[in-house]
Amino acid sequence: MLVFSDHCGNELPNPLTQNKFMELIDECALLGAAILSAQKLEFALYGIVAHLSHLPEAQKEKRFRDLTPEKFLRGNVDDLKATLGQLETAFSEKLLISTSDLKDFVRDRNLIAHNYWRLTKSNINGGEKLTDPEAFLRRFLARCDQWASIVRGLLWVLMRATAEKEGRLSELNFNEQQMSDIAAYDAQSSASYVYKVR
Repeated sequence: MLVFSDHCGNELPNPLTQNKFMELIDECALLGAAILSAQKLEFALYGIVAHLSHLPEAQKEKRFRDLTPEKFLRGNVDDLKATLGQLETAFSEKLLISTSDLKDFVRDRNLIAHNYWRLTKSNINGGEKLTDPEAFLRRFLARCDQWASIVRGLLWVLMRATAEKEGRLSELNFNEQQMSDIAAYDAQSSASYVYKVR
């Protein structure tokens, strides 16, 4: 059993049992992993977008207009203010990843970043609740892995297209993981095309 004490060493009532405390630690670990995974995906997309700052889509928004790969890698946090939702809105069609799945992913990322506590811990009568936070976070982490694979696949597809353009395709030798990432991107870009046609 956990023992809590005040600054004088007097034992205080413990609102958490050992099991509840361990559940809270597990939930915080999942929550932290979800936030870091989402940030990693944002970082990867931002890195790709840094190479697209010359496009008309980038020129419309100040946050993308002057973004260069060098500024992205060496810039400070204030220079990199775009959120995953803003990246998705501005560039997803150029990257052929604009689907309802990505929009749902962005919505869930925003729920984690802005409303998780309210939906899981607050006791607001009649308020919206997240029914199974642990399952939600685990599904989100799996989707982070899926989207990371899609983005890596995009990079391999771009590499392949560049090698083909330069007549150096025979120099490429993708491993099993890279081929899996390419397949994930191809499946997503096909879904993106179907999504846009609807």
